[in-house]
Amino acid sequence: MLAKDYSSDRRRLRVTLEEELSWSKEETGRLVAEKQEQLEKSWARRPTVEELSRSREEVARLAAEKLELIGEFGLAEDGGARPEHLGRRPRGLAEGNAACVAAQ
Repeated sequence: MLAKDYSSDRRRLRVTLEEELSWSKEETGRLVAEKQEQLEKSWARRPTVEELSRSREEVARLAAEKLELIGEFGLAEDGGARPEHLGRRPRGLAEGNAACVAAQ
């Protein structure tokens, strides 16, 4: 009787372990496939050399436009007016608003 119970318990344990191992292999395979898909998607989103080159050109163009506007409107780098342009127009938004209110 004891030998029969031991054999039965051993068989059940082996079946349980085989099921766990099978599940573990399936789960591992699924997780690996999921991670691989995530990596492929992340690489697909990375910009190409041409896109990076275009971006650099766009940044350079925008910087040139900013410098042109700074020169044209007499703005200092911090957005305020340069001293030589102070008499020409209001210094900033607050002064412009104050001038509008005073004119009313």
